[in-house]
Amino acid sequence: MKVLYVLFAALSLPPYSAPITSANVTLLSGSQNLSAGALTSNSNTFLILERTHFALPEAVRLDTLTIGITNSTLWPGSSTMLAAGTMVDVWLFHVQRSGFSMSGLTSTIDFGAPVLGYAGRSLCGLGGACLAGTDVFGNPGSSYANHALRGLELLPNRDSITQLTLSSVSITAVTNAFTLDEVRIFTESQPEPGTLVLTAIAFGVIAAARRIR
Repeated sequence: MKVLYVLFAALSLPPYSAPITSANVTLLSGSQNLSAGALTSNSNTFLILERTHFALPEAVRLDTLTIGITNSTLWPGSSTMLAAGTMVDVWLFHVQRSGFSMSGLTSTIDFGAPVLGYAGRSLCGLGGACLAGTDVFGNPGSSYANHALRGLELLPNRDSITQLTLSSVSITAVTNAFTLDEVRIFTESQPEPGTLVLTAIAFGVIAAARRIR
């Protein structure tokens, strides 16, 4: 009876939840062709789930943002080091227009889990987390653009990024057919429902065994 009660409680838990986003965000998962001009939209941005429950094979330094501060000129100098073995979910925010006129798209995303750090700098020479340098943590089946300015340039009246809360972010990307904006976002890994159920069963079995003894 104890096992059945614990199992029922586990099945009653909410499932792995998708991010809550503004209406102009298209959610994708799996491998993608992200080379220049391959995934474009004049009205939508793309949020791609690249990895789930991923143990980092090596340490990685990521940029961090101060909640409530809009970064529109330079990436902040604050950063964090995630140790090898840290369990993360990895997301890629991708924007490229098919037209020639420069205009901005603003998107908001609430991941439902704390944001651990960002890799979104276009130019690695300025320090911080270079986007291309973290492609090894992306989806191994995806094709990434060979573009010097893949990340957010954060120039005046162009790109900007704001961490709204511990788990949510707002990004404004100004692109056209010849430029693209991307940010890789690492969040705390959320457990899958199946994992929760198996864990609950294990604890239930242990509890039942102790009760019998």
